[in-house]
Amino acid sequence: MPLDLLDLSTQVRQMGEQLARRRADEQHRLELLDAMLADYRDRWEELADLAETVTERVAVPTGPLDERVPPDVRPPRYTALATDGAEIDPDRHGGSGEFYLINVGRVRIPYGQPERDVELRSVSSLGYTDEDLFIVDPRDPRRQVPMRDRHLDALRTVEELRALADLAESEVGARNIRAEDASSGQEVSVRKATAAQSAPAIALVDGTLLFSVLEERPRDFLRTRFYTDFVHQLERLRRAHVPVAAYASRSRGIDLIHLFRAVCGSTPLVCEVCSGAHACAMRGLNDAQLLGRWLDRWDRTGLFRVRSNVHDPYYGGHRVYFFLVNTGDEIARVEIPEWVARDQASVALVHAILVDQCAKGFGYPAVLARADDRAVISLGDRDVLDTLVQQELARQGVVARPSAKLSRKQVRTV
Repeated sequence: MPLDLLDLSTQVRQMGEQLARRRADEQHRLELLDAMLADYRDRWEELADLAETVTERVAVPTGPLDERVPPDVRPPRYTALATDGAEIDPDRHGGSGEFYLINVGRVRIPYGQPERDVELRSVSSLGYTDEDLFIVDPRDPRRQVPMRDRHLDALRTVEELRALADLAESEVGARNIRAEDASSGQEVSVRKATAAQSAPAIALVDGTLLFSVLEERPRDFLRTRFYTDFVHQLERLRRAHVPVAAYASRSRGIDLIHLFRAVCGSTPLVCEVCSGAHACAMRGLNDAQLLGRWLDRWDRTGLFRVRSNVHDPYYGGHRVYFFLVNTGDEIARVEIPEWVARDQASVALVHAILVDQCAKGFGYPAVLARADDRAVISLGDRDVLDTLVQQELARQGVVARPSAKLSRKQVRTV
């Protein structure tokens, strides 16, 4: 048994005591922050002006901080689109050659439309060419970075959004079936077209629209490589007129926390809330704790724009807005691009459909759960893929030799 459970049990007990003290301390600090929230509740324009002067990423209020918006009536007919992805990184110890795999789950569920089909599938792609395995600076071919770890995460994120844009465009195509189908006797196609036209569609991704994998590399060819493609997929969704939203379960976002820290300059000694303390009262807290406590089930906050020196220059008209919503079990964060945020009907549609999806999915959007099911790469899948690769290498006469480290792990010696 590799774990010393006796020693761990003592540490777990100590950790439990620490967590209990931390929880009580967080509650006390939230009570202190209520006064700051009350003071700035209707001074949101002052906060918005302040946000434009802050260098770090912050939330920009677009209305009163205590705004609470109930959902519209859930639409009886709509189409939910979602994608999620998983990847297998190149294995430098396996001896099967350098390659990676990206698996994207694609889901289309037409609710209240029995005449239409459900789409549940996954699309897998291998990366094995030099162009796949390395990111090359177009201005200096000597600069190249392996496609692995966070870079592969970035590529998977782009592929998820690309698949979502594909689904959205095909959904629009279903709405635009030509009228001459009726004269040619294709009654089924006409019924499908009529159903699609009367049912709105929404596109969902898990996590965030704030493509932040490469935030630490400003003005770098890597950032341009991934951000440009990511924003292009958002533009495809905009042209398809399908609202897109990113759903973050149990959000830990701190954009509003950063804004309030800017109010006092992050200087506890001169902060009225901290009352001369040596630590900021907002340490360790997040936006959901700050604003979500007064939300009734299914209600959302007002909209906040995310002001970011990293994202804004690339995103343009796709700058990210967010709101928090109470699902009954947790406070979730929902991000939408600017072109959705500026259309009140689209925001209301996103809110209403998410409420219906969370009700159907026991607290989490059902269509996203189905996309995750299709994206997951099981251990069995990995074994099958490894077997296929080994068989093909043998057929080609290529000897696959694992590293000494991997070989050593497979043999027990003293």
